[in-house]
Amino acid sequence: MSLIHNPSIEKVITYIETHLDETMHLEELAKIASYSPYHFARIFKQETGENIAAMVKRLKLAQGIKQLLNLDMPITEVGQETGYETPSSFNKVFKQTFNCSPSEYRKQRRATLQEAKKKLKGKPEIISLEERYIVCYRELGEYGEAAYKAWRTLLTYLMSHQHEFPFPIILEEVERFGICYDLPDITQEHLMRYEACVVIPEKLMNLPQGFYIKSIPKGRYAKYIYQGSYDDLYEVSPRFYGWVQEQNEDLSNFPLLEKYCDDIHLLMQQKVSHPTTELYLQLK
Repeated sequence: MSLIHNPSIEKVITYIETHLDETMHLEELAKIASYSPYHFARIFKQETGENIAAMVKRLKLAQGIKQLLNLDMPITEVGQETGYETPSSFNKVFKQTFNCSPSEYRKQRRATLQEAKKKLKGKPEIISLEERYIVCYRELGEYGEAAYKAWRTLLTYLMSHQHEFPFPIILEEVERFGICYDLPDITQEHLMRYEACVVIPEKLMNLPQGFYIKSIPKGRYAKYIYQGSYDDLYEVSPRFYGWVQEQNEDLSNFPLLEKYCDDIHLLMQQKVSHPTTELYLQLK
């Protein structure tokens, strides 16, 4: 399943993803899309495969789960940062979804991550990154398949439109990142969001539908270099999260970054047996 192709719905989804700490109402979102509430609800379900309330709930809970990894953050504050006005409303929705309370989940997750961390090979480090502008394309679905489709589309666009850019884009030299927004263990496969991203020196305007500009924020990051199959990243990521937790560092809301260090053409042809991937988690 590819990214939404209705620009009005895409605009609303971007708004939802960047305002998860706020209470959202149908009328407000419909206004952003320039539809009546009735038509907006119908078109949203048609485009995304889920209703508005379900998407908002799912994304808020996903953010809440990430915040629960910050052990010093009170659960009341976690609920507030994910847009729940009262602790009881956050607890109720959480229990309905995961069959346990947020505090119980935090305890279980901490034990799981600490056990996973023991299997981490090599030592991560904490570094600083400057802000980077990136041109992105998103696909939905199982990460392996979604990543291949997203990179194929993004690379095709960049190669065929190089003459339109105010600066050269040499694919063999630019930094390439993947952004994985969702945890596979709590997100249905067809709803997982993956973005292929290429770093550019300045913002671009008037990109085709489906392509857009965003930024990797400046800040402190935990960095881990992994060499091996992309299929094993599902197992490596929890180990990395466990290391960050052990350092008593709190995570920001920015998602996990994957930086691909090998030749992009060889990667697309699956001719790199043990690719090198740098993983980044932004810290508060």
